[in-house]
Amino acid sequence: LTHVASLYYLPLLNSNYFNVWFYRGMGAKIGKGTIVSTHRLWDCDLIEIGENCLIGSNSSIAAHFIQGTRGRLRKVRIGNFVTIGANTSVMPGVVIDDGVVVGANSLVPQGMHLESGGVTSASRYSA
Repeated sequence: LTHVASLYYLPLLNSNYFNVWFYRGMGAKIGKGTIVSTHRLWDCDLIEIGENCLIGSNSSIAAHFIQGTRGRLRKVRIGNFVTIGANTSVMPGVVIDDGVVVGANSLVPQGMHLESGGVTSASRYSA
């Protein structure tokens, strides 16, 4: 249902309030005052987003990955007052503490813990 909605309904109803309502209905825990400007939240029942957050457009938050021949699920926790820039990917098992800013076009790798008050960007994880 999430995939079908992201292809057809959510882009047409490009409303941050509708997105929050939809993802809450799918099982995501999203705090008050949070703006979700993306259509790419996967595994909603394993995603927790705090209050007064901003999830940028075209960002992706997933709680699943494949390791070998097995699928794995890891909870994603995002604290209060967090900003996630546009086109950012947040991988499974990530914990983002309160007040963190993740720059646009970034990748937050699997299992990463971003501590409170920090600013991070894609260049931090470049090879």
